This record gives sequence, C-alpha cells and structure tokens, in this order.
Amino acid sequence: MVRYPQTQSLPQTKRRITYKTRLRVIVGDVVECRKVDAEEEEYRLLQRSLGVDKEDIDEKHLQDVLLEAEHTHVGHHEPKAFIPTPRSTKTAPDDALHAHYSSRKWDHPQSYICFSDTVDEAVKAALDHGSTYYMDERDKVWLDRNNQDARGESTSTNPCTISSPASPKGKEPEATVAAIKLSEDEFELVMGLFELITHEQTMLLHHNLELGMEFPSFLMYQDYLSQPLTSRVFAKLWAPSWIPRPPQLVAMAAVVYPHWRARRLDRRGHPIIPTLNFDGSDVLNEGYVCFRQREVKAVRRTRASQASPLDKMLALQRQLQQPLEIVQTLAKRESLRQASAQASCNIWLARLEMVELRLNAPELASKADDTMFVDVNQNVMCRPPIRLRVPPSIKHEVDIPAPTGRKVFPRDRTRMLSNQVDLEFARREQKDMDWEDTVDNISNQLPSLG
Repeated sequence: MVRYPQTQSLPQTKRRITYKTRLRVIVGDVVECRKVDAEEEEYRLLQRSLGVDKEDIDEKHLQDVLLEAEHTHVGHHEPKAFIPTPRSTKTAPDDALHAHYSSRKWDHPQSYICFSDTVDEAVKAALDHGSTYYMDERDKVWLDRNNQDARGESTSTNPCTISSPASPKGKEPEATVAAIKLSEDEFELVMGLFELITHEQTMLLHHNLELGMEFPSFLMYQDYLSQPLTSRVFAKLWAPSWIPRPPQLVAMAAVVYPHWRARRLDRRGHPIIPTLNFDGSDVLNEGYVCFRQREVKAVRRTRASQASPLDKMLALQRQLQQPLEIVQTLAKRESLRQASAQASCNIWLARLEMVELRLNAPELASKADDTMFVDVNQNVMCRPPIRLRVPPSIKHEVDIPAPTGRKVFPRDRTRMLSNQVDLEFARREQKDMDWEDTVDNISNQLPSLG
C-alpha cells in the first residue's frame, strides 16, 4: 500500500506532484507518529507566526492565541486568549484627567524664547570672523603663573619674554617684559585679537611657514592695537564698556604674545581653535569638509512611473488650450484690422469732403491744411513705381481723356472712368461675338500632348 506523507504546512511548490516526483513506498502497517523532517518543522513554526516578525514569535500573548486556535474546534466559542491593545474609543473621566495632568496654565519661561542670533552674537565681547577665543587648560596654567608673577608670589626667576621686532635675521634676542595681571575675559580678548589680526593680515600663515618665511613680529600687531577698537571688530557691532584703552591693551598684548606665538607654532601656523572647513573644492581634504554640497542624482524612472495619468491629462489640457489661444489671438488681430480699415475709410471720406470744400471756396484754403491730407505719423516706405508694358495693339484702342482746364471732382472722375471701362468691355464683347469661348464650354476636352 502506498501512502503519501501529509505536508499541510509545506509551500505550494512542494505540494505539487508530477510524474517525475519521487514517492516513498511504505510496506506494512503505517504508524501515525511518523518522523518529522527538520526542514518541514521549521517551516511550520515560521508559518505559525502568521506574518509576525521573527523576533516577535516568542511573545507570550501571541503564542497563547495561536495555541488556542489550534486546539479549538469549529463552533461558536468565545476565545479566552487575546492580545491586549490600548483602547482609544472611551474617554477618561475628569477625575482621572486631573490626577494625571495639572490644571495650572503653562507659562513659557524667559529662557525658552527662541531667537535667530548666531553663537558669536550671543556671546559678550565676541569677535568677528569667528575669531572669538576660548581658553583651555593650557591657557589656564599660563594665566595663573602670569598672575602669580604679577603679584610677586611666583618662585620662578624667568620673567615673561618677547622677541624684539628690530633684530637681524637668525635668532632674535629676547627683551624682558614685566608681567601684568590679567582676567580671563581680558586674556581671551587679547588672544582673539591676535587671531583676528592674523586672519586679516596673513590669512595663509601656515603656507608661509612651510615656505620658510618668518613668523610675524609683534610690531605688526602693535600698530593695530595702538588704535581704539572699532565696532566692526565685534560680532554685535558694539564694543563693550570694559574694553581696555589702547596703551593698556598694547601692554597686555606684549605679555600674551610669547604664549600665543608658541601655541600658534605648535599648530604649524593654523588657528589655535580649529575652524570648520566650508571649502567644497578642497578635494584633497574632502573627508573633513563640512556641509559640502552633494550632487543631486537624476531619479531613474521606469516606463510605469514615467508619466502618471494626472500628468497625461494636464498635458492634454495644455495641448487643447494652445490652439484655442491661437484662434482667439487671430480673431483679436482681425478685429483690430477691421477697425483700422474702418478708421482709414472714415479719414478718407473726411478728406474728400475737405477737398470739395476747398474747390468750392478757394478763398478758405491755406497751406496749413495740406498736412491734413497726409499721415505724418505713419512711416510709409518709398516703393519704386510699377511699370507695365502695354502692347501696341491696345494703345490706340483705349481712349484716355485729355486733361481739360475744368476742375473735376474725384468722385466724378471715378464715375467717368468706370463708365469708360464698361464701354470698353461691351465693345470687346461685340468684337469677339463670332469667336467660341472655350472657357465657359466645359464639354470640350483639352487636346492631348502625346
């Protein structure tokens, strides 16, 4: 007897049996408790999750619901296991709301107010160009030792020194400078001024040192600090009231200069406080460029997403709107042309009446009235006269009236010429009476050229 293994939990691809499918033949009595395949069991366990993530399979409430669903028979049975979910259909009573939420009205503190000032603008005595200096532990040690020397409490016999600006090349002699007591704000101000002056005077100091140039002497900074500090030096465009006067500021700078120079040389000429690199063209240092602009890649569209039905309808509307606008523009142009032609006709009739008036009353005519017969504002192109060659046989047939001394009105002259044209046509028709007009006879066919 052939028995097929029951694979209820296998996928559809494994349930299909064809003539090439290998089947197991079991001879004898079939035992109900068959050996379960590990792969089939794993797939069955995965199917029990019913679409839940793998890490959520072992959740207690989910396992209880799945286990109850397997053992419950078909019928109207109220499930005992359930997955707890937060309820949002009911409203909490007022007592519960007052217990969890305070009834006092919220009041924003003064520090919660937002503003759009930069960091430098929010710091008092902050310098421009990001040159504000913030002392660190090394500066703190130097400042404490300098203040001890100024108070005479230091045991060191080496006072602060500064290089002389007028020394020759080579090793510069060191001039003794007496220590001055400095506060932390004054120290940070002097160090920031050194950074600001260096940024304005020698921006590429690190490149100059690599090329073998000397470090800037104190004389360059002394000339700058000897003048009162203007408001443009500070980020707020306002100088604080505690800023020292130029003589006192120069004395402080002379004491701090050796320490700042040593810190700057340790950084190989770069600013003591590292700054952000905003240069997007710095390819060699691209990994350290801040806020560099990324190239926007073109969105790759497939044929299904190239154009939506809405875009197609909008394109069709634009295509139908364009011919309508063209027709409306043409109608407007023709209306303007009609109005222009009517205006020209009215002007011509008015000029004709003016000519008749001048002919009837010559004493009222004046040369100033001649400008009324010409469109002065209209630019008329001077075209060459059109010359027609008249055959000799027609010259003697057309009787052109000879000019007479009598004045003829334009209207009468037009009527006279029209009568002459009618007489000429009648005479020509009488002359060609015996001839057959093939133009009006449609029954006659044209001779073939073959």
